[in-house]
Amino acid sequence: MKRIYKDIILSTEYKKCVDKFTGDHEPYKSDNKFGKQHYLDIKMSLFHCQNGLCAYTEEKLCDEELFDSSKWVDGKYIELSDNIYTRGDLEHFNPELKETKGWLWDNLLMIDSNVNREKRAKPINPILKPDSATYDENKYLSYNHKINQFYPNDLLTDKEKKDVKYMIETLGINNVVRRNDLIKELVEAHKYGLLEFEEEPKEYITAWKMTKQNLKKASQ
Repeated sequence: MKRIYKDIILSTEYKKCVDKFTGDHEPYKSDNKFGKQHYLDIKMSLFHCQNGLCAYTEEKLCDEELFDSSKWVDGKYIELSDNIYTRGDLEHFNPELKETKGWLWDNLLMIDSNVNREKRAKPINPILKPDSATYDENKYLSYNHKINQFYPNDLLTDKEKKDVKYMIETLGINNVVRRNDLIKELVEAHKYGLLEFEEEPKEYITAWKMTKQNLKKASQ
């Protein structure tokens, strides 16, 4: 799970409206007035920030052409065709904010639908909030490609390891079967010289980067 930068919000009309809320937000419903006006804008702006990947598993959910900056005009996403195909759900990282701050940009991410169903309203620890300024995947996570598992970095304190382990499970970071297949293919391709070592896949970026580091260390 890599760091996500959400500083650039292409859906500026949504941002203007949500910034006007001085207390609680309007109810979070995709089909109420606010939702109908801004739901797609939020979703596609998040995909732009996340490069079309699930914020937690890094599985691909949306093609790049759909969240290209050219799709916004005057702060609104304009590609409203029924032919748009994306996967995933709009996720509230901290579920406690959903009732009163349901449209808060800092609490929203796009994630895989299966992951969302598993996470639901589980309590969270902000240590693995991927858009946080303090989040660093290399500080908190390690990855073993042989068993397709992320786990807490050995350099963390016992308390941090406990918190990271809890959030790995809560965010479903290891519940990705297809990642295992892709990483195995990349490792085999590299083994036989069929892959440029710096080549990056379209998804599961963090898993592959950490695998490359492990392979490099093993070869030294």
